[in-house]
Amino acid sequence: MQVTILDSPVDLGDQLDGELSALCRAEHPQLTIWQSLPALAVSQKDTLLPTYAEAVEVLRRDGVETLVRKSGGSAVFQSQSLFNLTLIWRLQGQTSIPESYRLMCRPMMDWLGQQGISSQLHAVDGAFCDGSFNIAVGGKKLAGTAQRWQRRKGECKVLGHISIVLSPDYHRELNLINEFYRLAGKPMAYRRQALMDLQSLVGSINKSDNTFANFARQIGLQYSGSQYEFGQ
Repeated sequence: MQVTILDSPVDLGDQLDGELSALCRAEHPQLTIWQSLPALAVSQKDTLLPTYAEAVEVLRRDGVETLVRKSGGSAVFQSQSLFNLTLIWRLQGQTSIPESYRLMCRPMMDWLGQQGISSQLHAVDGAFCDGSFNIAVGGKKLAGTAQRWQRRKGECKVLGHISIVLSPDYHRELNLINEFYRLAGKPMAYRRQALMDLQSLVGSINKSDNTFANFARQIGLQYSGSQYEFGQ
C-alpha cells in the first residue's frame, strides 16, 4: 500500500479531479490522507434536487464553493474539522459491495481498537451523509464512507472515501449542510448529537498541537500493514 499524507489543506476541486485520474492509472493500492479548504462536496443525486442551482448560488455569494464528487452519499462540508482517507485498489474475485466496505474500513477500526475504542459499521439516525457503512462509536457516527467502482478491461478498481470527524467544532459545518438542503428544496435536520469526533475519543496523540499530522501518520501506518488484503 502506497501511503501519501498531504500536509496542507488542498483545494477540493483539484483533489477530486486528481482522484479520478489516479483511479484510471493506478497499478498498485494507494492511500491518500488529506484535509480540504472549506467547501461543500455533494453527490450526483444532490444535483437533482428541485432548487439545487439556487442553493449553490446562495452559498457562492456567501463564499462557500460547491463541488460534485463521483462517489455516492449525500452532502459533506469539508474543512479542517474533518479529514479524509482516499483509497484506490483492485477488487479480487467476486467481492460484494458489503465486503469491499468492510475491507476498506477494517484498518481504521483495528486502529481504534488499539486505542481501546470499540467501533461498528451501521447507519446512525440524524447523522449527515448517513449510510449502512458509517464507522460508529457508541451509537454515534465517527466516519462516513463512499465508493465508486470502475470496471474496465476485465478488472474492477475501487475509489473509496472515508471522511472522519476530527473536531467537536464540526457542528458549524452541520449548520451549513442543513442550510444547503433547505435552499435546495429538501429540508434536513442533521444533529450534532448524532456525531462523535476523534479528538474527543483519543485526544492529541503524542500531545502535539498538530492533531491531523499525528492521526494521519498513525492511521497511514495501520493501512500499510501486510495483514490487509487490498491486492496488488
